[in-house]
Amino acid sequence: MKLLILLLTITASSWAAVGSITEAQQQPSVIRRQNQNIAGVKGAGLEMKDTIKTGAGNVTITGTTTGDWNGIELTTFGASGSTFSLVSAGNITLTGTGSAGNGIKSAFTPGATIQSTGGGTITLNGTQTSGSNYYGLLLSSTKILSNAGGISLSAN
Repeated sequence: MKLLILLLTITASSWAAVGSITEAQQQPSVIRRQNQNIAGVKGAGLEMKDTIKTGAGNVTITGTTTGDWNGIELTTFGASGSTFSLVSAGNITLTGTGSAGNGIKSAFTPGATIQSTGGGTITLNGTQTSGSNYYGLLLSSTKILSNAGGISLSAN
């Protein structure tokens, strides 16, 4: 199954929402939110506290901002117990671009987990375009795990 998630710009007033699924093929992924299982079909919304399991599918998440925010933000200060978990047997690719923010950020505890369980690769590409006090990747409380596939981190 291939799953493509497009992340929308997040504003301070909507910390929990991170975007929605824009493409899903084959069997739907499962989004676990609180005590509910939600089908990961096209149009399904994603939140920071979600656990996303795609089975054998690949996951691509892309986020770009042009204002004061991060391209992709997996955990947020002030969102109590903010955790994000993405588990896939396939490849996982996150690409974030921030102008006045980080490309990809997960910097608050308890943090995020990005895990490939079936030999897929994990690729994180973060770009910060303003040259200010931000980073391509800011992952101070993030677990990136792969049982067999490679892990690639790229920041500029």
